Amino acid sequence: MTGEKINGSQAAECGLITRSVPLDQLEAEVDALADKRIKMPPEILYIQKLGINRQFEIMGLRAGLDVWMDMSMFFRFFKTEEIEIFSRISAEQGVKAALKWRDDYFASRQE
Repeated sequence: MTGEKINGSQAAECGLITRSVPLDQLEAEVDALADKRIKMPPEILYIQKLGINRQFEIMGLRAGLDVWMDMSMFFRFFKTEEIEIFSRISAEQGVKAALKWRDDYFASRQE
């Protein structure tokens, strides 16, 4: 919520992801997980996915997504000088340049 970047280890520590692996091990970890899933009956995978989705719905995921959609529409039409600059840089120089501008801008405001 602060806009600060965190790495995979930090994300795992606070429960945003189940685990973090070094980049050089990522492909092997993904392959191992995919191999486990491939060996499972498709019906079981379907039931697991259905259960997970249902749990997210019970927890309010749908309502949360609706809120984010509403906020996205609001910010689409809500213009500030910062939004205008970010949008212009993004269009002219690309998203990477716009994100760098954003990071530099907000870092300077925290000093």
